[in-house]
Amino acid sequence: MITLSIVFFNFSFFREFFTRNPDLLAGFQSMFNSIWIYVGIIIFIGLVWFIFIYLSNFTVVKKAKEMLLNIWNGMKSIWLMKHKWLFIVETLLIWISYFIYFYTTFYAFSFTSHLGVEVGLIAFAMGSIAVAVPVQGGIGPWHFMVIMTLVCFGVVETDAAAFALVVHMVQTLWQGVTGLFSIAALPIINRKR
Repeated sequence: MITLSIVFFNFSFFREFFTRNPDLLAGFQSMFNSIWIYVGIIIFIGLVWFIFIYLSNFTVVKKAKEMLLNIWNGMKSIWLMKHKWLFIVETLLIWISYFIYFYTTFYAFSFTSHLGVEVGLIAFAMGSIAVAVPVQGGIGPWHFMVIMTLVCFGVVETDAAAFALVVHMVQTLWQGVTGLFSIAALPIINRKR
């Protein structure tokens, strides 16, 4: 929702971005213009249907069904939980904190410190879109999108690359450290309860 609202309110930037990067736009268009993408989707759906109907006794298929059911139940549980609005508010706060972290890093570099919140939101949205690419940790696509976004706002490409590299590295390290801390803290917190 955050990304869609940023795209909606800054549509002129996204149009300019894809004008500056025609290969990216051509890649997206060729994906949907090719008959093979649709053939591949139909084959994939048919294969999944065949496996789930005719090979449902296999352990792997049972586990896959169970996993999908758990995901669906997890999504439904948001509407059934007692404090759903608290859950939604806390989720929004996590994303706002994530953006604040990203935007604060603009002030760590002289070549991005003059860029405003709007540019920060656009670069953040572009990075979020890139994370949808199935690459571990967004390494590569995230960097490309953030670099090209900053270049559109007048940052030299080598400076933009330094920004993307440092920000992504610090962010990954921070998530690793806090994740390890949480794993260590959970048994202690649960014991007290």
